[in-house]
Amino acid sequence: MAISAVTPNASRCPWNFTRRHGNHVKPPIFRNGLPVRCMSKDSDAHLQKLALQQATHAAALRFQESQCSEPLFHDPFAGCFIESDLYKGISSNIKCSTTRSLNHYCLATRFIDDKLLGAVNADDAPRQIVLLTDGMDTRPFRLKWPPVSMIFDISFEPVFKIASKKLKEVGAKTSRNSVFWHIADELSDLQKRLKSLGYRGDRPSVWAIQGLYPMSLERLEEILYQISCLAMKGSNFMGELPLISVQADSGSEDHKGKWIERFFKRNGFSVDIISYEKVATDLCENLLIDGGSLLVADDGGESRSVLFVAQQQRLSDDQEGPFSLFCCPLLGLVLVCCPFWWA
Repeated sequence: MAISAVTPNASRCPWNFTRRHGNHVKPPIFRNGLPVRCMSKDSDAHLQKLALQQATHAAALRFQESQCSEPLFHDPFAGCFIESDLYKGISSNIKCSTTRSLNHYCLATRFIDDKLLGAVNADDAPRQIVLLTDGMDTRPFRLKWPPVSMIFDISFEPVFKIASKKLKEVGAKTSRNSVFWHIADELSDLQKRLKSLGYRGDRPSVWAIQGLYPMSLERLEEILYQISCLAMKGSNFMGELPLISVQADSGSEDHKGKWIERFFKRNGFSVDIISYEKVATDLCENLLIDGGSLLVADDGGESRSVLFVAQQQRLSDDQEGPFSLFCCPLLGLVLVCCPFWWA
C-alpha cells in the first residue's frame, strides 16, 4: 500500500522560518507534520485518513508475520485492528504460502524490539521508554518490560483513540508495575507534557521511532531538537525512517549514509546506519517454510526506509539547568566585577 504525504503549497507555506531558543535556532512548530500556520480542516481530515490507512497496513503486516510457523515476533493484538475480511484473507494466504518473504517493516520491527529490550535489561538500564509511533504500536503491551518502567507513546491522537478502544476490548495490558501514557504528537509543548507525567531529563532514557506519520525533513529536525533537549547524554535513539524524510532517497548507499550521519551529527547525535540485509542474515539465516526459500522483500515501499541507532552526545536541558541558569550568570558577574582577571 503506497501512502503519499500531503505537501503544502510552497508559495503559501514557506518551510524556512525558525524560532530561537537561547543561542540555538529552533525548527518551526509542527502539528500533524505540518507547520501550524499551514493547517486547514481539509488537510487535517486528509492526514487523518492517510495516517489511519498506514497504521492499519502496518498492523496487517505484523499480524501476517505473527501467523507464520517461525515468526520474527509475535503480536497477539495486531489482529484487532484489521477488518474481518482482510483478517481471513491474510490467514488463508499464510496457509497456502510455500515461500517465506521477509519485508523490511517486519525486519525493522524485530530489530527495534531487540534493541529496546537489550537497552532496558542492561546494567544501569533506563526506565524511561519513549516511543514515537503510528498510533497502533503494540510494544507497550506485547513486550515484557522491567518493573517500574515508564512507557510513553507519542502518536497521532485520532489513530491512537481508535487503537486504544480496540486494545481495551481485547484486554491488552502493560507489564506488571509498569505505567503507560499516551501523548499527542504536538511537538510544540512535548517537553512540558512529558515532564508533567514524571519524565526526567537527568535520568537515562531510550527512544524509538517507527511509523510516525507524516514525516518530513523539517519534522525530523524538530524531533531531534526535542530529544536533544529531553534525553540525558548517552541516551539511545533508534528506529526506522522513510528516506524521503532525510532527503537521502537518491544516490549511492554510501552517499545516503554520509548525508544521514552529517544530519544527525548537526543535531547532536552520533549515528550508525543498519542494513536490512544484515538484520535478515543475523536473524533468519536458516529460516525456511515447508521447503520454500527465504526472501528479503520490499513491501509497498519499505525499501525506501533506513534503519538507524543513534546516541545523544549533548547534555539535556535538565543536566545543563543548574550550570546554565546559575553558574554562567555568576561567572559573568565575576568577570565584569573583576576585569583584571581577563584583561
